[in-house]
Amino acid sequence: MVVLGSLSIASATALQSRTATAQQASPTTFGHGGKESSTGFVDPDKNLVVSLIFNGMPGEPKHDRRQKRVLAALYEALES
Repeated sequence: MVVLGSLSIASATALQSRTATAQQASPTTFGHGGKESSTGFVDPDKNLVVSLIFNGMPGEPKHDRRQKRVLAALYEALES
């Protein structure tokens, strides 16, 4: 994890273990997760920049589930 001022930037491994970042993300992926409503990351190997902002803060388990579904659909669409 890299810290720039007050912003921490996590590697793909850290993102995948701490958040619902897609399991399909490449090892060079980096980004930052918000609290139960947002995340942003860059997957350089796939020329992908993602910024997700959801409405509401439903609690971590529900947020992780919705984020996993959206990111799985995104990576699936990239592969088709």
